Amino acid sequence: MNADTVSVLDVTRLRRRYTWLVLALALPALLSMLWLAQRQYETYRHTALRELAISADQRSAALDRLLRPVRDDVLRLRALVQDLLGRDLPPSGLSTDFLLPADPAEAGRSEYSLDALPALLKDSGAQLLLSNVQPPGPVQQREALARATLFGEQAQLAGQANAVMGRVYFISAVGDQAWLHPWQPSASLLNDAGARTLTTYLKGLALRTAVASRNVASGEAFEPDWSAPWTDALGTRYITLRAPLWRDVTLLGVVAMDVPLARLQQALAGPAARQGGGRFWLLDGRDDSLVDHAAGAGLPQLAQERRAEALASDAAIDLGEQALTQRRLQTAPWQVLALLPEAQVQRMVLELFWPQLLVAAEFVLILTLVLYLLWRSFTAPALQLVDYLRRAAAAPGAAPPPASRLWTPWFKLVGDTFDQWRASARQAEQTEALKSAIVDHALAAVITTDDDGRVVEFNPAAEAMFQYSRNSALGRPVAELITPERFRQAHNEGMRRMREGSPPRLLGQRIAMRAVRADGSEFPIDIVLWRTHVGERSFFTASIVDATQAHAAEEQIVRQREALRQSEKLSAMGSLLAGVAHELNNPLAILMGRATLLETRTEGLAHLPEGLGLQNDALRIREAAERCARIVRTFLSMARQKKGQQRPVQLNELVHGAVDLLQYSLRTSGIAVELRLAEELPSVLADGDQLGQVLLNLLVNAQQALTGRPQPLKLCIETGLEEERGRAGGRIRQAWLRVADNGPGVAPGLRERIFDPFFTTKGEGAGTGLGLAFSRSVALEHGGSLRLEEVSPTGSGASFRLSLPLAPPEDRQAPADTRPAALEVEQQARILVVDDEAELAQVIREMLESGGYELATAESGEVALELLAEARFDAIVSDLRMPGMDGPALWREVRRLHPALARRMVFVTGDTLSPAADRFLADTRCPCVDKPFSKADLLDKVRLVLDQA
Repeated sequence: MNADTVSVLDVTRLRRRYTWLVLALALPALLSMLWLAQRQYETYRHTALRELAISADQRSAALDRLLRPVRDDVLRLRALVQDLLGRDLPPSGLSTDFLLPADPAEAGRSEYSLDALPALLKDSGAQLLLSNVQPPGPVQQREALARATLFGEQAQLAGQANAVMGRVYFISAVGDQAWLHPWQPSASLLNDAGARTLTTYLKGLALRTAVASRNVASGEAFEPDWSAPWTDALGTRYITLRAPLWRDVTLLGVVAMDVPLARLQQALAGPAARQGGGRFWLLDGRDDSLVDHAAGAGLPQLAQERRAEALASDAAIDLGEQALTQRRLQTAPWQVLALLPEAQVQRMVLELFWPQLLVAAEFVLILTLVLYLLWRSFTAPALQLVDYLRRAAAAPGAAPPPASRLWTPWFKLVGDTFDQWRASARQAEQTEALKSAIVDHALAAVITTDDDGRVVEFNPAAEAMFQYSRNSALGRPVAELITPERFRQAHNEGMRRMREGSPPRLLGQRIAMRAVRADGSEFPIDIVLWRTHVGERSFFTASIVDATQAHAAEEQIVRQREALRQSEKLSAMGSLLAGVAHELNNPLAILMGRATLLETRTEGLAHLPEGLGLQNDALRIREAAERCARIVRTFLSMARQKKGQQRPVQLNELVHGAVDLLQYSLRTSGIAVELRLAEELPSVLADGDQLGQVLLNLLVNAQQALTGRPQPLKLCIETGLEEERGRAGGRIRQAWLRVADNGPGVAPGLRERIFDPFFTTKGEGAGTGLGLAFSRSVALEHGGSLRLEEVSPTGSGASFRLSLPLAPPEDRQAPADTRPAALEVEQQARILVVDDEAELAQVIREMLESGGYELATAESGEVALELLAEARFDAIVSDLRMPGMDGPALWREVRRLHPALARRMVFVTGDTLSPAADRFLADTRCPCVDKPFSKADLLDKVRLVLDQA
């Protein structure tokens, strides 16, 4: 057989299979439809029964909504009557004249009614009926009238919200008193009841509302109950809700409400009763019919067990000839019973099921037609298309069979698809060549191995990185080419686990590793490895980047982080030292003050040998104390955290302070310090704290450079004036400071890097690399410069030169003279000294008394205020920080009591680091003397405030 004959046989076989397939699918579909129809019939029947139960539930809920206000109003009115009978009431606004005796009355009894009630009060009032053997007295009449009035008002309020309420009333247990709302003439009441006298009417009312004997102790006696239905003289049927009223075990009466049964029948009928939707009855507790929603046949006889089953079921139960459902009310001991004949159930099911049957028949007809059209229009042409697919795949240019216009595009599409597939195959070959070119020119090294770990691809970047040619690398184990020998066993183990099917742990992750070149040198790499499946084989490709530069940068970051940590440690140590220095201020102030006073007192003994020795001792004590004070001020300046403020600063004074601070360390290190300071050096405009830190950095660097060097060790500090060419071309004068040592100096290759942040030539832990960078930035911020000189004055070592612009002439200050000055005596000036430390207060007192002032001292702010109230003072010298009332609190009180004196206060403080103290002194503009202080400083500040006054 040729190819065409084989093709025809295959198509015939496919047609036969298609026919059996349609039959195999259609038969289960028909059986499924029959089964679904049966299930649907049962579902619709259950739905019909459920609708009957839902209808009963809706009518039960409607009756509950109708009866719940009745029960609530009766209970509320019973509570009102209980309260009214239990207490004396003030007279109401109604006169007892409205109570009229009844005529005719029963023999031997007095009868009264409220027939004379004004017309305006009849809507809100209640009819009061009295029947007594003895005529009631005025007090009894007033009390009964007051109670009936309040009862009528509350009954009217209840009637406004209760659409069911008929007559509501209270009848006493013995039938001698009744309150009825709404108000109705007694004659009308007697006519409706068919009674001749009020006594007869009241007895009949009491009889109708009588309750059975109950157990009062158990609480059941207080529960309201419903009476049997009754009919009035007009033929209207009612049912009464009765709420008995007890006092202890004595029945006082009953509060009752008459409910028309016609209203209950309306609720039972429902707002839109469905035609033929069943019959509904309302049964009382004795299973007697109260109302029928459609007056007709009586209640049928039903077995109690079936009714109990209907009560427990969510849907109606099937009794064969009819369906039954029953629901219990929540507000009354009644039940709603509903019956639906079986004929109506079947009619309801057919009404629901008939459209489904039509749809099923239409579905079968449409399915048959669709199958026929599907065969004619799609299946047969599709089989031809399958045949054409086989021929077109086997040979290019196969001719398509004749087909309808609908299928002609599909045959053309098949031919075009095979043409495109062949074109795509050619394009894939070109794409593969392009990818190979990309890999060959990639910057990253790309190495591909088979699942045995042998190289199958080695791009030019890999050749350059690992120094192997592609031909020499192909076929060799990759571990022997790029993996250091100590890692090869682990590499081979990993490849073995992946070949055995273990889950890979490193695929798709960027991993830092060590690699080896052909010359044996190791270097760091970052590698990403992934696996590619080609057929049944697996290949592993690695993209590799040389990470030498990245690792170097990371190490630099680690060094910088360590330098920052060291810097933070130094900052914390500086703050600790500053705190210790702050605590030394008070004793230093006392020491300086006493030394100054001692030096002053020995001036008159200079002509005596012993006096001259005492004067020299006092001078040495004062100079030593001043040196300690400079060290303390230097520590505090280093620890002070505030915004830089530039003001005239004496460069020579900063040098002395820094040398004093490091003198012990320099001396114990064997370093000789030589000072070459220019005399009468003008001030520079700078932040003294920052400039002092720069000077300390330079001195510490010099000391560390000299450590471990052979003697002699020299450190030279010089200052002077120079002229530099300005930016505008003119000459400007600057002050300069040089710090030079005879250490090893700075290597020529490092001279440009020593000012870079985090760069240091010191050993591990000896430096942060921030000192010179910070110092140069401070110099540039001040408009100056810091540079490393080419030649050191010491002949060897390093020499740093700091240049700063001079302060404007009007801001320059001469070097301060710390010696005690002779001041003119301010006659008749009385000064109050306030300090909690008695010794410091005594020193201040003696200093000021030596200046010719009259003094008084106070150990607290409270004592100072008492002295100010008793005497006059021209100025106040107060400590800023004291227990209890401190300096700021004292200043506020002085400003309030003595405003002029508040401008003549001088504060003494050692808390120079406190931002609060700075803000207070800036706000008040009061002079301040920092501890420790000299006598001249104190007298200057006192004279300043007295001169301002």
